[in-house]
Amino acid sequence: MTNNGLNSAGYMKERLLSDAERITEQDYEQLNHTLPEKLNAPDLRELRGATKWINSMLERVGLLYAMIRDREFSISAKTKGLVGAALLYFVLPTDIVPDFLPGIGYIDDALILTTLWNLIRSEIDSYNDFRRRKANALQHV
Repeated sequence: MTNNGLNSAGYMKERLLSDAERITEQDYEQLNHTLPEKLNAPDLRELRGATKWINSMLERVGLLYAMIRDREFSISAKTKGLVGAALLYFVLPTDIVPDFLPGIGYIDDALILTTLWNLIRSEIDSYNDFRRRKANALQHV
């Protein structure tokens, strides 16, 4: 990885940690309104089929959103703040690379989500296990 890549990853991590400390309940409420809207935006629908990394990013967004909304799954306040901060970064148009730039506008969003993914991988794995157990239990009912 180049120095620029290392600096970008470090910046994204610092930004994410800083933003997570300031997240509020109002921010989570804002996500409930803006995230579904963003995921159904025409530009993302168009890109969804065109690039594999966009599909991967959107799948991660969906999983992270489900994780912080799932009342049956317990996560730490710190993790919830980190996820909330990353999802807000994704939905807000004031990020580093404006989302209206076709294709490249989501590169910084993917970087922040990858940074988050690396920070909370064990909790994401736990949530995936939780969902599998829940689905298996429902099949046996």
